[in-house]
Amino acid sequence: MINQNKHYHFLLVICCTMYVLSKMSVLCKYSFRISKFHTCPAQNSKFLTIVDHSLEQCVDECTRRTSCKAIGFKRLFRLCELYAHEISPAVTDKHCVMVLRNDMDERPTLCNCNDTSVCEEETGQCVQKECPPEQHFLNVTFRGNMNEVNANKSVKCHDGFFEVKNKNLERYATCSQFGHWIFVPQCKGTVQSFILEHV
Repeated sequence: MINQNKHYHFLLVICCTMYVLSKMSVLCKYSFRISKFHTCPAQNSKFLTIVDHSLEQCVDECTRRTSCKAIGFKRLFRLCELYAHEISPAVTDKHCVMVLRNDMDERPTLCNCNDTSVCEEETGQCVQKECPPEQHFLNVTFRGNMNEVNANKSVKCHDGFFEVKNKNLERYATCSQFGHWIFVPQCKGTVQSFILEHV
């Protein structure tokens, strides 16, 4: 019985050691350096927030996306934020560190993915993960900052504009599995709003 217990503990130690080493190899696969301490990128270019990630995992998420130009990482909360721009003025935050894309090792290109999909190394396939930020839609207000597949944002025409079909009713846009927003209102202005916009 004692020999069986020793054998069991020996196997357990080996399995745990192999697990830790495999995790370390993933975390150390790509090197990076901290661009700025106590700083986060400007919030207006954030396109994805991921919880319960390490700094190394956050960098890995960024390097898998062509649209990611910087990360902000809050170690206290294990909060990973991905940003589409690095040229915006940075924000002071004592809990945050910023890593720019130029300070990350680039991973070998296995796939030719678009800005909102991620290359899965195991299969060499592009997987749609997000929808693009919606800033280019004219006269539409989006509420919410989540862009991943199946995320919802409330959408509404600006004051003085009306939705062609729904008469300014507030609706929800959903990020589809194909990487585009389902239901984006077509907002048209009244003559008065057109004049105010062009004065």
